[in-house]
Amino acid sequence: MQTEFRAGRIARACRLAAIATGIATAAQAGAQTSNVTLYGVADVQVDDVRVSGTTAAPFASRSIARVTSSSSLLGFRGSEDLGDGLSAIFQLESGLQFDTGAQTSSSALWGRDTYVGLRGGFGQLRVGRLSGPYRVAEGRFDFNPGATGTAFNAALLSFFGATATDLGFGNRLSNAVFYETPKVGGFVASAIWSANESNAGVPNSGAVGGGLRYDEGPWLVAYAIERRNGTGGVGRHDTGQRAGVSYKGSGWRLGSEFDRQTRDNDAGTAGGSSASRNAFSVMSGVDLGSGELVSEFTQANKLSGSLCGSRCDDTGARMLSVAYYYPLSKRTLLTFRSTRIWNQDRASYELHPSAPGLIGIAPGAQIGAYAVGVRHSF
Repeated sequence: MQTEFRAGRIARACRLAAIATGIATAAQAGAQTSNVTLYGVADVQVDDVRVSGTTAAPFASRSIARVTSSSSLLGFRGSEDLGDGLSAIFQLESGLQFDTGAQTSSSALWGRDTYVGLRGGFGQLRVGRLSGPYRVAEGRFDFNPGATGTAFNAALLSFFGATATDLGFGNRLSNAVFYETPKVGGFVASAIWSANESNAGVPNSGAVGGGLRYDEGPWLVAYAIERRNGTGGVGRHDTGQRAGVSYKGSGWRLGSEFDRQTRDNDAGTAGGSSASRNAFSVMSGVDLGSGELVSEFTQANKLSGSLCGSRCDDTGARMLSVAYYYPLSKRTLLTFRSTRIWNQDRASYELHPSAPGLIGIAPGAQIGAYAVGVRHSF
């Protein structure tokens, strides 16, 4: 079985290389009428993670050393001028693990934003696997480069409840259609719809979302909402809302985010119960001349609602991260991150990205991490 598993990984890697070669060749052949860009990110960090409280030994300390690849990727994007201000656009993007050489997704070769569409005076229309307005807002407001790594506040903002359940709002939507308006007076509106073909066994499933942002001068203000139907089973509906504001001054920047996630059950499902979780984050960045010092404080409040009742108590968590980013060039950064998570007695939030070595932490566990890495964009 192990030999077959390794053979499968090698086959996927060969397939990715072959496709990359084919796209590059096609790009050269069609260079007179269209353009194709090869791009990517290699982001790797070495972590020292310390945990107090595991299911194997409750409240016992544990130290874990690991190497992680945060949002590393390889992609191709291009466009063709169709005349009269209209262009055809496409993108193929795959997540890669630079620490192991594997694909990020075991089931999808192009598991990140991958689409084809049109762009013109009307805005842009894309069809494929896409980030919706909610997920876009998540990345826009985090001050860490690439919105990733152990300091990323999505560890609390994008997860729900005592067991840090992922309702999926930070994930991309497959079988999706996305529209974004042109920028008018600093304002841009967007909307996304995802068909239910991947969850056809659940009636009235699928997803829909929308967003509005103001992005002009030093200000960025945005609001996004997304509703996912049937993601937790028949009769379950999850709603996520994200609002944020940031201001960039001379050598400094400040920002704040608010997130609310709700799970509602129909009357015939779990008695029509519901639960909600509010969370917020405050971010700052200071240019030290030789690099930027970024700090973020994030709090996930306890659950509320009839779905958990008295079990809603002590389900919150707090997170503090401090990071320093030192540029070696315009495309290469040295990264230094320090993060701490304090879970309440019934909460088990973890670091972002999900830490396989920490699965099984007990409710109430405390997590600390130090990370040193390098991030290169090409």
